[in-house]
Amino acid sequence: RDSQSQGSGATSLDAAISGSQRSSQARARDVYRHPKETLQFFDLGPTQAVLEIAPGGGWYSDILAPYLRNAGQLYEAQYLSTSADLA
Repeated sequence: RDSQSQGSGATSLDAAISGSQRSSQARARDVYRHPKETLQFFDLGPTQAVLEIAPGGGWYSDILAPYLRNAGQLYEAQYLSTSADLA
């Protein structure tokens, strides 16, 4: 997919990765986590519905939310803290 040509008003993947919604600490980890390459590997597109399982501190959420905002959907699923919660 061409993450740069998403139509009017859409946020490109590059813009979502470098956006001000991400902390400087999160952006500093990009060199190790390779967010653009990772998301392109999964063929992420701006109109997809994405389920992020156990988003933790939101490192990917901070990229995915603005990228998917206009035409896609982002869902987040958390694990229950203990098995007793299942009762």
